[in-house]
Amino acid sequence: MSRSGRPLHRLAPPLALRSGFGWMVTANEDSACWTALDGSSVHVALREPTTPPWDPHTIVPTPSGGWVDLGAWAVDPTAVVGLDPEASRALGHTLVQRRRGGLTFPRADPVPLPEAARTGDVRPWPDAAGWAWTDLDTLYRRAPSGRIAVAGRAPGPIEAWDVGPQGATWFVAAGCLWLGGPRRLAHHVDPTVEAALGVPLEALEAGSLVFDDTGRWVAAAEVEATHAIHLGARATVGDPLGSVVGLSPAPVRFPSPRPARCVPWGDAVARVSGSHLELWRGDGQSQAASLAVDGPVLEVRAEAEGPLVVVTPSGVHAFDRRGAPVHRPAGALPTAPRRLGLHPTHTGRVWWSADGGVVPVRSQRVLALTRP
Repeated sequence: MSRSGRPLHRLAPPLALRSGFGWMVTANEDSACWTALDGSSVHVALREPTTPPWDPHTIVPTPSGGWVDLGAWAVDPTAVVGLDPEASRALGHTLVQRRRGGLTFPRADPVPLPEAARTGDVRPWPDAAGWAWTDLDTLYRRAPSGRIAVAGRAPGPIEAWDVGPQGATWFVAAGCLWLGGPRRLAHHVDPTVEAALGVPLEALEAGSLVFDDTGRWVAAAEVEATHAIHLGARATVGDPLGSVVGLSPAPVRFPSPRPARCVPWGDAVARVSGSHLELWRGDGQSQAASLAVDGPVLEVRAEAEGPLVVVTPSGVHAFDRRGAPVHRPAGALPTAPRRLGLHPTHTGRVWWSADGGVVPVRSQRVLALTRP
């Protein structure tokens, strides 16, 4: 990986998003981006324009930023690690790969794990040097101190599972969802908790549920209507969240509803989806308004000092920043915008894509990864 001052190329809307530990991590076929709470960010250009696109498999946030799994590579804000394409892998506070010969640790010294962990499905905690693994109907965790304890035991094989901060866990077994907070034994939850997550058990896999940074709350990711679930002595249903990609330090919501169209407009980037208007600034703040449109949005255009122009099947409409209809002077539409770019505002830059992607970027370091 080398530092580069060249602008990023062919940026597109994120294919994968996750947040955690104060980071928002996004990735697509061309690049990955880590945005911190203070608005600073690191972009990694993943390929040259003439090389094949990437397909980001998994994002795992960590306190230092987190991993993006590209299949042949794992990328974090500071390094790129080559992966064995024939090996399974797990990402967290470190990286571990598994082949028939056992475990390998590309970024760390070997960890003295029990035989059941070395031959089973072992995963690192995201936030500390802990580990978790399954053995048929039992889930174990190894704390950073080296102490091993049972995290949960079910009346049948564990079918899907994951580990979160401080060793918080969830798994599916015997047709039930089991949840356990840090240092707590997992218990199966009642149907009201399952329903509050808003996702069927058979669809759950590692990464389907996102934890908050303490491991005491969990929610379903990328579900239109989910609730926060508190992992106390027994799991309880908390506030409704809508669609989220993480719980750090507050829910990070998808721009909703989707799909959308974006265009720079004066000191903001306008994002229009149906009758919903959002104005985004570089500090991450947004302003929302409703638009009186009578059909799907076909095109959005704007000039710095003029109105926002929205084209629908019924005609051309113009609006001010409050969403109120205004008169548009006769003539051609404003100049067609670029497909994407970095738009300056008084509080920083906003990366945008005409397809609906918005990422506030107050400061930027650009790194480049070239495929060997």
